Amino acid sequence: MEQESPSTKLKKDILWKAGINEIIELDKNRENDIETLNTFVTLNKYFKQQDVTRLLYIEEWRSEREEQVLNELEKFTTSSNSKKNNKNGNYHSTNRRNSPPHGIRAKRLNEFIEIKRKISKHRELFSVRFQKCFNLKLNASVALQRSFKRFLRKKKNAPHVTQAKHDTILKKYAAKRIQKFWHFYYNKYKWHHEWELNGGHEAYENMELHHAHDMHLLSGEGLSGVYNDENEKDRSEMKAELIYDVIQIQKICRRWLAKRYVNDLKLKKSIKERNRRRNVWRKLRGGTTIESRRQFRMKHDEIITWYVNVKNECARVDYELQLEQKRMGKAWKKWDTQMTKIIMARPLGKEWLPQVDNDGNTTSYLNLNTGHEQIEHPFMRYIKAYRKREYVKAQEILNERVNHLKTYKNGLLSSERKHRMILFDEAEALS
Repeated sequence: MEQESPSTKLKKDILWKAGINEIIELDKNRENDIETLNTFVTLNKYFKQQDVTRLLYIEEWRSEREEQVLNELEKFTTSSNSKKNNKNGNYHSTNRRNSPPHGIRAKRLNEFIEIKRKISKHRELFSVRFQKCFNLKLNASVALQRSFKRFLRKKKNAPHVTQAKHDTILKKYAAKRIQKFWHFYYNKYKWHHEWELNGGHEAYENMELHHAHDMHLLSGEGLSGVYNDENEKDRSEMKAELIYDVIQIQKICRRWLAKRYVNDLKLKKSIKERNRRRNVWRKLRGGTTIESRRQFRMKHDEIITWYVNVKNECARVDYELQLEQKRMGKAWKKWDTQMTKIIMARPLGKEWLPQVDNDGNTTSYLNLNTGHEQIEHPFMRYIKAYRKREYVKAQEILNERVNHLKTYKNGLLSSERKHRMILFDEAEALS
C-alpha cells in the first residue's frame, strides 16, 4: 500500500477534527432540547403542542446531518486493501491480509465508536422525552373533552332541560368560558390572600368601627366605654387611627394594582415574543408550499457547505502559520550554529595571543598592540553584528509570508460572509 503524503495526512487531520467538532456541537444542542422537554414533562413550564413538534423537526434535521457527517468520518477509520489495475481498469485484492487498525487509525476508530454510542443513547433519550410530552398533552386534551361531553350528556338527558336551555349551556360552558372562570376565581383567591395577609381586613373593620362611632355621635348617643368624646386627646387618637387604617387600605390596593399591571406587561411581552418566534419559525421553514421549502432547504445546505469548507480552510491556514514559526526557528538556529562555527574556525590575527592555563584550556585573549586582555573571543564582535543584521532580514521574510497567509484567510472569510448574505436574501425571498 502506498504511503500518504504529509499534505494528505494534514488534510485528513483537519477534516476529522472539523467533523468531530460539528458532531459534538449537534449533540450538545440535542442535550439542551432534552432539558427543555424535561421542563415540559415536570410541568415547570407551560407549553403547547407546537413547541414539542418544533423540537421534533429540529431533531429530524439534526439526525440527518449527523448521519452525513458520520458517513464522511467513517472513511477515515477504514483502510482499503484493493488496488486499481491501470491496464484493464479492474480492481483486484492484494495478497496482504487485512491488518488490525493501529496507530492514529485505531485512535480514530475508538473515538468514532464512542461518539456513535453516545449519539444513539441521546437519540433514544430524546425520543422517550418527546413521547412523554406528546402523551401528556394528548391525555390532557382527551380528559377535558371527555369531561365536557359527559357534562353535556348529563344535561341533555335531564327531563326538565329544554332546547333553549341546552343551547344556552353550550354557549355558557364552552372550554374558553370554563378557563376564563377558573382564571378569574384564581385571581380572586390571590386578591383575598393578599388582602388578609397584609392586614387589609383588620384595617377595614377598624374603619367600620370608627364610622359607627361617628354615626352615634351625630345622633347624640356616643359610644360609652370606647372613647371619651369630650377628651381632645381621645378624639385626636381616634382620628390618627382612622387615617392609618385608610392609608393601610390604600397601600394594599395600590400594591395589588401595580402587581397586576406588571403581570399584564409580562403577559403582553410573552405573547409578543411567542408571535415573534412563530414568525421566525415560519420563515425558517421556507414558506408554505413544498417547492419553496425544497428551494429553502437547498439554500440552507449550501450555506452550511460553504461554512464548513471555509472553516476547514481557515484551520489549515492557522496550522500553516504555526509551521512557519517553527520552520523559521529551526532554520535560524541551524544557520546561526554553522555561521558561528565557520567564523570561529578562522585563524586569529597576529596581534592576538591566547592565554592558556595549566590544563591547556584557553582562558583569555591578549592584544599585543594595545596590551588589553579580554575573556571573549575576538571574533564574537563580528559574529554578533552579522547575526543582528541577518536576523532582521529573516524576520522581514517571515512577516511577508505570514501576511500572505493572513490576507488569504481574511479573503476567505469575507467571501463566505458575502455569499452567505446573498443566500440569506434569496431564502428570505422564498419565505
